[in-house]
Amino acid sequence: MKDKNFPEELNNRQDKPVRGRAYKAASAVFVLIFVAMIGYMVYFQLRESSALLNSPYNTRETKTSSSIIKGSLLARDGRPIAYTSVGDDGSETRIYPCGSLFAQTVGYSDYGSAGLEATQNHLLVESHVPVSEQIINEARGEKTWGDSVITSFDLDFSQAVYDIMGEMRGAVIVLDASDNSVLANISKPDFNPVRVSEEWEILNDEASGSPFLNRALQGLYPPGSTFKIATALAYLREYGSDNNFHYTCTGEYTCGGYTIHCSGGAVHGDQTLSEAFAHSCNCAFAYIAAECLSGRTLATITDNLGFNRKFDLALPSTASRYSLTTAKADGLTMQTAIGQGNTLMTPAHLAMITSAVYNRGIMSEPNYVLGTASYSGTKLTDNRAESLGRVMSTEEAAALKEMMRLVVTDGTASGLSELPYGICGKTGTAQYNDNPDDAHSWFTGFSDTGNYDIVVTVILEGGQETGTSAAAVAQRIFGTWFALKGR
Repeated sequence: MKDKNFPEELNNRQDKPVRGRAYKAASAVFVLIFVAMIGYMVYFQLRESSALLNSPYNTRETKTSSSIIKGSLLARDGRPIAYTSVGDDGSETRIYPCGSLFAQTVGYSDYGSAGLEATQNHLLVESHVPVSEQIINEARGEKTWGDSVITSFDLDFSQAVYDIMGEMRGAVIVLDASDNSVLANISKPDFNPVRVSEEWEILNDEASGSPFLNRALQGLYPPGSTFKIATALAYLREYGSDNNFHYTCTGEYTCGGYTIHCSGGAVHGDQTLSEAFAHSCNCAFAYIAAECLSGRTLATITDNLGFNRKFDLALPSTASRYSLTTAKADGLTMQTAIGQGNTLMTPAHLAMITSAVYNRGIMSEPNYVLGTASYSGTKLTDNRAESLGRVMSTEEAAALKEMMRLVVTDGTASGLSELPYGICGKTGTAQYNDNPDDAHSWFTGFSDTGNYDIVVTVILEGGQETGTSAAAVAQRIFGTWFALKGR
């Protein structure tokens, strides 16, 4: 109730704090909305912009292509691996001079598009030709040449790896160990991008073997004993070192009513952790999982290493899968520890983990695009591998590196010790059904010379049946690489 003896402004004074709080609340809401909009714009530029640019519903590229001739995809040395040929009548034809070599990575642009032809198209239909030249071309009714995308591929080396693979099914991915750029990515079976339209039905037939699948990035396989890298890391993380680990292998290990056998009935005897790793002792690693690791240690390690995570690469990729959440003394836990169970990996992800060991615990994504250049060859942008940060300590990486060295000097990949330079690696045999003879062959490793080092990961589908090991293929790949480097 207002008091008539008081001035009006004094009667209203009690309302001012209420109005002030309302103004502050409204201001805070608007500030939050503004901050959220800025945050989304930043997120969009970093994560979603490329997806929108490459969306089939985005008409920008279609409009641009009416005035710009699609640019070239180049190998790292500047040689074209896909380019546009313009006929006398103005017709444009996409040329693939390397045939099937870069089938799944470069892709195709007929009957739709795939590979880098699709994901980098927004860059290929941009042009940094001088504006004056663009105006002249427009006045003449002529198109302007688009920019080029410089890929990471070493053309000669890729051809050599392709030839080494021959008719074998599987994949190879080779990284420059210093910067994780992809020197070679070969997937078999493959196809010729020139004939995609005429062979479309054949290539999509079930009997074709899925030639469009980039097995290095999208193929999911049980990792077999290569997963022992993760199990060994879990042990190191749990105990801070190898903890003077010893295990006596009798050829089989039973726990929780389930028995694990070593491959081929091998009996390894007394083993340190490094020796068990080098000899790929299934019993020792089943014992580690069932009796040495606690709680979520292995699950935490796999989270750190990027399982169940989709990586943001220049090409479509699949996330590796790991589902075991706790350590139990049961068959699934023991199978998981030796790379069987429900765990599935892509070769590219295994190469990333291997690269992290080489790079003292730092993991990076594979880099397929080094940058862009104008039609005249002027460098426009540089692109580097995206670092995912530290996934293991320098001490853990050093310990794993020495274990992987012993695999080559005194273990399951001893054939690589014939090379005149140091190699560190891990082999694996991965069953894909109940028949032990139906298994894939794995190798992952790196050279350790301090100069021109590479990471090599190989998967051979049905390697047990063909009698060819992934380690033997890797040996030829390492030899070829250093021969090309004059070593």
